[in-house]
Amino acid sequence: MCFTFTTMSLNKTHISHIAIIVGKKLRELRERDCLSQEKLSSHLSISRPTLIAYETGKQSLSVAEAYLAADYFQVEISELVPSLEDIKQLTSVDNALAQKHFDSKTLKDVQSFISEIRKDEK
Repeated sequence: MCFTFTTMSLNKTHISHIAIIVGKKLRELRERDCLSQEKLSSHLSISRPTLIAYETGKQSLSVAEAYLAADYFQVEISELVPSLEDIKQLTSVDNALAQKHFDSKTLKDVQSFISEIRKDEK
């Protein structure tokens, strides 16, 4: 007997969400430890503009850089990189909100509210 499961596959939309989530967390960890962008970029062997691109979600860290950063901040990689389920949930919520045609400020407020709820759950 075979079972068919319908799952949501990852796509380019998810990739941009991953870059934003990881970049935000990277910045939070850097600021938590009062590190300059110069010091962290030096440790990761990248340029400061590249670190800025990571922190703003415009570019994605490599897997090796993510592990280097997790090791540097003494956190598990799972604290830096979101789970697949979290990414899929976030994208589902974003897509549902986008279909409601909220203006950008309202959409940002709702997303911020959801982020706060998720922080409280952890």
